[in-house]
Amino acid sequence: MEVIIRSFEAHDAEAYVDLLDRVDRDSTFMLWEPGERSIEPSAVRARVELTERADSIHLVADSAGQLVGFLVAHRGTTRRIRHRADFAMAVRSTHQGQGIGHRLLAGLDEWASNVGVQRLELTVMAHNARAIALYEGSGYAREGLKRGAIRVDGHPVDELAMGKLLGSDGLASPEGPVQGPPCAG
Repeated sequence: MEVIIRSFEAHDAEAYVDLLDRVDRDSTFMLWEPGERSIEPSAVRARVELTERADSIHLVADSAGQLVGFLVAHRGTTRRIRHRADFAMAVRSTHQGQGIGHRLLAGLDEWASNVGVQRLELTVMAHNARAIALYEGSGYAREGLKRGAIRVDGHPVDELAMGKLLGSDGLASPEGPVQGPPCAG
């Protein structure tokens, strides 16, 4: 069945709440534990206003009217971080391995290029090998490790910080770090 990547719309609210519940129950890799989210469709509908601004994007993966994945990103609001955006995403376990994650990330790259975002960043549980492979295959690099940053079933889990620099053409920049002005001491 064909999966369409598109922008989140107000009529998706109930299906989106169901999607969030399902991904929380499908996987221990989500930040939320099963049943922990208490979000109503009316609150989700309010997100449509956010997606109409250049400060965020909210994509869904739609399979014949059933939402099977999402990606939401927000760019920085102050001048010094307006060039970067952080994001979160998930694909239902029943639909993984079909290229949906790659397509969601491609939609993110397109949005970033269109609004002038030059850096994309995320965190992922350090033992989530499948997600890390997806991100690395899409040009993200490992940037740091936050030891014991998350607790899953009472056990500490490390979180990996990853990022991707985009060039003016929207492709990953091969250049290394850029030195800023010296700090006043």
